[in-house]
Amino acid sequence: MTILKGKVGGQWVPLSGAGQQGQPGVGVPAGGATNSILTKTSAADYATAWNTSITVQNLTAMGDVGIFGSQSINGPITINSNDLNLAKNFYIRWSGTTGITIDTDNALWLGQGAATVEIPKPTRVSGDLTITGTPYWTRGVWITSSVGGIQAIAVGAGADNTVYLGGNAPTTVSGNLTVIGTFISKHAVRATGTVNGGDGSVANGFGFAGGSRLAPGSYRLTLVSALTNIYPSITPTHPSAAVMATFSIVSGTVFDVKTYFHDGTITDCWFGVQVAGY
Repeated sequence: MTILKGKVGGQWVPLSGAGQQGQPGVGVPAGGATNSILTKTSAADYATAWNTSITVQNLTAMGDVGIFGSQSINGPITINSNDLNLAKNFYIRWSGTTGITIDTDNALWLGQGAATVEIPKPTRVSGDLTITGTPYWTRGVWITSSVGGIQAIAVGAGADNTVYLGGNAPTTVSGNLTVIGTFISKHAVRATGTVNGGDGSVANGFGFAGGSRLAPGSYRLTLVSALTNIYPSITPTHPSAAVMATFSIVSGTVFDVKTYFHDGTITDCWFGVQVAGY
């Protein structure tokens, strides 16, 4: 017969009242893959199962949080330090007003690297939104606002702060366009007129300070305002033969025009001219 003893006050004494060994407890469910998480399946006692994804009501993190699978968090996420890094498919669902709260000087990274971030629902940014890359706007999607208008583009002072609209595509303004300041267009007509092939004078237009005939088939035209870049469009007319024209820029206000027959022979010729530039 085996007698169980234990130490009491430094002395070994027999243990009394020892019962029979009980049945094994519920324990941990069998199975579970590598990196699986033991989660509750209901409110009942011992209702647990192995899962590769989790649903969390509220998550408060004191350090870095890295989520690399398909997870669902049905409540606020508060990051008290460091960063929240989201990878693969990650969904944040909530019914209140608080979604993700991040302390000062910490960051929320979406779409880092070559990943694509999609926001299928209306999104509101209450503070400043800074885009350091190139934003691409979906064709046909409008920017709208309540009464008061949109301050859509604002740049700081300085000669190097330029806003480009249109690019390779035309820009359409369906309503009124009000420009407060200087309006500059690379393709706006700065001057137009008809040049007399006999003396080089300019008539029927605007933007020219004058013109002269330098030699047979050679004319000099002067603009009222200087341009950094000058783009003349010349249309020569001749009563009996086809004529072509070339131009050369002399300065920001002056350019020369020469008129020829197609065989290269110089000839005097009337011509219309338009000048675009900026």
